Amino acid sequence: MKGFVGVVNLSSNQISENIKTKLFKNFSANNDLGVSKVLKENFLACFAGENCYYYEDRKSKLLSFFYGNIDNLEELSKKFNIDAKANLAEIVSIVFNLRGEAFARDIKGAFVICIFDEKNQNIRAYKDHLGQKPLFFSKVDSSLVFATDIKQIVDLGLEEYTLNRRRVVYFLTYLCGPQSETFFKNIFRLPARNRLLASNESIEMEEYYQFQDTKIEKIDDDVIKELRQILEKAIMNNLPQKKAASKLSGGLDSSTISAILLKNNDKKNIDLFSGVYNLDLKDLDSVNEYQYIKSFTEFHSKETNYISFNTFEELNPFLFSDSDYEPNFIMSRYFDNRFLEEANARDIKYIFDGFDGDSIISYGNNYLFDLGKKFKLKSLLTEKKLMGSYVGSLGDMKELMELVVAGKIDPVAVETRDVSMANETLKEMKDGDLLGLVALTHN
Repeated sequence: MKGFVGVVNLSSNQISENIKTKLFKNFSANNDLGVSKVLKENFLACFAGENCYYYEDRKSKLLSFFYGNIDNLEELSKKFNIDAKANLAEIVSIVFNLRGEAFARDIKGAFVICIFDEKNQNIRAYKDHLGQKPLFFSKVDSSLVFATDIKQIVDLGLEEYTLNRRRVVYFLTYLCGPQSETFFKNIFRLPARNRLLASNESIEMEEYYQFQDTKIEKIDDDVIKELRQILEKAIMNNLPQKKAASKLSGGLDSSTISAILLKNNDKKNIDLFSGVYNLDLKDLDSVNEYQYIKSFTEFHSKETNYISFNTFEELNPFLFSDSDYEPNFIMSRYFDNRFLEEANARDIKYIFDGFDGDSIISYGNNYLFDLGKKFKLKSLLTEKKLMGSYVGSLGDMKELMELVVAGKIDPVAVETRDVSMANETLKEMKDGDLLGLVALTHN
């Protein structure tokens, strides 16, 4: 298990031997990697993994821990004149000493950072701008425990953690919950773009970074070119020197990532993995993407490794593991274990994957409304047939109704059919052959 766990007594008292032993034992028991330990009079931390780093600045008495990656490493090295041999925790320490609290705004990547100030007896933690890496914490009396895995905090047992019922209700109703809350009372998750500052007197969280709205005044071709460059840079900056793999489905994101990897590397160093369903379930026919996968592999002259799912249990969206201390927020993700096992058998430690890129780029429902406002009704109806039903916001409805009242939109065609034609009508809707409204009636 990669990451770190630590405990600090913020009133400067020593950590009990029992807590020291239990923390190191628990972290080591869940780790097949080499575990390193940092021990001070009132501070103990353990960390492991090749993307987990530690640095001690003896002059400023700062202990820095970094878990994750930095995408703009070259930019930071030039800007702050940092030695190329410095590890990521040392880079964080240098930039923090130069920039103070604003330092995390300069770092781009997926990361969590913890900095323990021995002199002032406080601890700071920072989470990346998008919240890609996890960090949990709990303060019990004068002790603060922090970890990249919630299991480490629960098992350490500074107190007997109980179920946070409010979070359960939110999960069952909305999936997402109140910011920073977890399924345990008094264990919190540091949100994206947030800084934690904890001392014996107080504990506080605040945003250190905010995204800015930017109006793009460029032609479409320039925007497309820039987006392609940004995407390629993001992928290539995270490409290891070793062999890597990419999951390939029929989706936009995995196909794009796989194509960029194959284009910019020796194809022998990139393995592809694709999941296909070998189940007698009609509902799966519409999501079995074999034909799209085959089209991709033929175009790029690169075969993929098919992983076949032959039992429904492997795809059960409600599958839950006893080793999980919180529910899996993304349903059906446990079948990823099959991909990981296959990659591990080939000694591949890095797998690229996209997630839900189609819904961000290709669905574009707002485009329909833009066409309506420009009175391009023929284009609107054509796109509507291709995209299916559109449900906008209340604001969209208000603006649309103003256009209707002003007589700027033709009335919607309404057709009356007997209820016996329900199945035929539904098929037309599914095929995109139905325009306007259909009212089913009983004669």
